[in-house]
Amino acid sequence: NHQKLIKFIIYTTLGFVKLLQKLKKFSIIHTHLKVILTITEATPMKIAVIDGQGGKMGRLLIEKIKTAHPQTEITAIGTNSMATAAMLKAAPTHAATGENAVIVACRSAEIIIGPIGIAIADSLFGEITPAMALAVGQSSARKILIPISKCNNYVAGVEDKSAAELIQAAVSAL
Repeated sequence: NHQKLIKFIIYTTLGFVKLLQKLKKFSIIHTHLKVILTITEATPMKIAVIDGQGGKMGRLLIEKIKTAHPQTEITAIGTNSMATAAMLKAAPTHAATGENAVIVACRSAEIIIGPIGIAIADSLFGEITPAMALAVGQSSARKILIPISKCNNYVAGVEDKSAAELIQAAVSAL
């Protein structure tokens, strides 16, 4: 969201500079703004996709994110090797497996995305350790959690939608 705000400010300012240009009061500002715009666009979003079990949801998330935001830096973190292997099929920028990988990725991610269970200790049939849930919960990253009602976790007030619809809604929230 910070990148979107910066781009909005820069595009608004560029519009103002074009107005000044028409009024013949144009200066070096335009060149500086182009440099700032280039730097902003060259900095990709850092997204951590966390998944467990078979990793199918994570794989689909990565595929959809790459289609919608091709310049994004995606780190796939599986709670087990099978989940990581499945997500690797979607060709993320980086991939890792296990508790420490989740903890480390949560420190540097701008956005964390995955099933809601990644923020609940002992969910995903016990794959989410308390340390993993704590790392997700305490991260300063924006969290996009997909409301999957399994493992004794039910999210009240959420419409019953297919996994594909939930994944599309999550990607749209980026």
